[in-house]
Amino acid sequence: MIVRRSFAPIVAVVALLLACGGSGPGSEDVLGLMPPPGIVAQAALDVVWSIQEASGCGSITSAGVYTAPTAPATSACHIVARVANDTTASSVATVTIAAAQTPPPAPPPPAGTSGDAISRCASDPIRSTGTVYYVCSCDSGAQAGCAAGDDANPGTSPSAPKRTFSAAQAQFRGMNAGDTVALCKGGSWVNVASTSPHWVNSRCNATSTCDLRAYDPPGTSGRARPYVDITSTAMDFWNASGGTKGYRFQGISWHGRSGAYGFYTATRNLSDVMLCDNRFDGFNVAVGPMIDRLYVVSNQIVNSATQGFIGGSNYGRIENNTFDNNGTAVGHHSIYLGAGITDGGTNLTIRGNHSTRSSQSNGRCIGTHIVAHGQFQNLLIEGNTIEESGTSADPGCWGIGILRDSEVPSGSIPPEYFRNVTIRGNTIRNVGNALIALGQCESCVVENNLLMPGPTMGGTAVYGTPNNYAPQTGTNGSDADTTNLVVRNNTIYSTGGQASGISFERAGGGGHEIYNNAVYVVGGSCIPQTAGVTYNAFNTCTTAATSSWFVSAGSDFTPAAGSPLVNAGTTRGGATPTIDFLGTPRDSTPDIGAFERH
Repeated sequence: MIVRRSFAPIVAVVALLLACGGSGPGSEDVLGLMPPPGIVAQAALDVVWSIQEASGCGSITSAGVYTAPTAPATSACHIVARVANDTTASSVATVTIAAAQTPPPAPPPPAGTSGDAISRCASDPIRSTGTVYYVCSCDSGAQAGCAAGDDANPGTSPSAPKRTFSAAQAQFRGMNAGDTVALCKGGSWVNVASTSPHWVNSRCNATSTCDLRAYDPPGTSGRARPYVDITSTAMDFWNASGGTKGYRFQGISWHGRSGAYGFYTATRNLSDVMLCDNRFDGFNVAVGPMIDRLYVVSNQIVNSATQGFIGGSNYGRIENNTFDNNGTAVGHHSIYLGAGITDGGTNLTIRGNHSTRSSQSNGRCIGTHIVAHGQFQNLLIEGNTIEESGTSADPGCWGIGILRDSEVPSGSIPPEYFRNVTIRGNTIRNVGNALIALGQCESCVVENNLLMPGPTMGGTAVYGTPNNYAPQTGTNGSDADTTNLVVRNNTIYSTGGQASGISFERAGGGGHEIYNNAVYVVGGSCIPQTAGVTYNAFNTCTTAATSSWFVSAGSDFTPAAGSPLVNAGTTRGGATPTIDFLGTPRDSTPDIGAFERH
């Protein structure tokens, strides 16, 4: 980078060197350049610029345009400024040229899962490379025609499989990277336990994974997933060490008995794990990791006693899963991001999941479906459907909550923050008193969501900076305050008579903008005004019933012909979504709301 500044007085040399970044590997500016005694700031003085070193420290023009060297300097460099025709009026600044701090690229996903292949993992066949070891048991609940194997068999042929769960685990732990253990579809393993060291195999790696899969026994097709009824943690990596990585568990129906966990680990030594097309039923916690590059895709996660998912991941994806009836208390959730305050993640995606009946008590939802506590950066929550039936939600049944943990005493935890969070394209209906709630959120965006507060409770569609979640300051530092929150192009629809569209209880750190939102809240309140929040004129709201807004209110929220939403939005100089809720491109005069009419 070449830094350009115009100067007349020599006193301005200080300002130049404070701002001087240079080009190439980067620079560190050093204070200490002061004007010589007797020199005052006056425009008539001419400054002569030079570099003290003969080479290796870049260059500077007569106008004061400095270019740093392309490689780090071996010692400090010195920039000299003096007044023309006065050899006594000069000053020197010391500049250190350091190597550029380039962030590392995102680590690649496990082999065979790059790009959209992650989303398609449920249809992946058993790979043709490596050795496949077959295991088949026919305990109670097995489908008719199940043919049990024998542990005396080598297990390398589907017609002569091994039988027991312990044999499957032992084979998995001892096989080579790139090999597979396959359980028979229609088979059943009842009242089994995982034994240490469980599934840990140091040979596995991210480019040649170890797989546990399902297979069709000879002459069969269309059979149910292998059924494993387990009394302990199903996939236990609690004490995984030494950087173990590269596992895929796919197509198994796991049933947990009282207190059992599904997939669980408490160490970040584990990484590069895929859980795909499994069913986790009846566990205490279904999936509880804190690992890098975790892919939880196309699973059924149901009937968990406490949490469906709890944990965090860098560069991970929780995608296309079904969550139903997980949790029994306010602190239980379908998806709980954080687990511990520092166990957050960077570049974590929560996409395409369907969550129902969260945190059930007496048949009612009492806890938030998707919640995040701790420290997260570049979190993406998109395309999820969150819903409760009819009037089955209590006030504490929120849709999405991104804010500090209010149950942890102030000062006892590291500061909490959420930076560059995007919440878009989600459908949330019939939940409690907040559909999306945000606190400690820095430069977050809420866009293109369809938000439908419940028919009787109402609730607030977008709840910014709640008073109960104001930042706390303790001995470990201060939580972030919500700054630069953007709420745009959302469609909010309620006929229940009590709903509120978009509400900020406090301005927080400021810089918030609200625009292009369609707020249809019959008998409710539109966008209550809060000092310090920018409410752009390009929001449209009604509290009276009308048939002119949508093609078919309640089912098709595309603006109707002649709707006041059509072409009524602002592009904000390009700072608007380029596509709508359905992925349809927006034109140069965008519609207000989540849907674009064409």
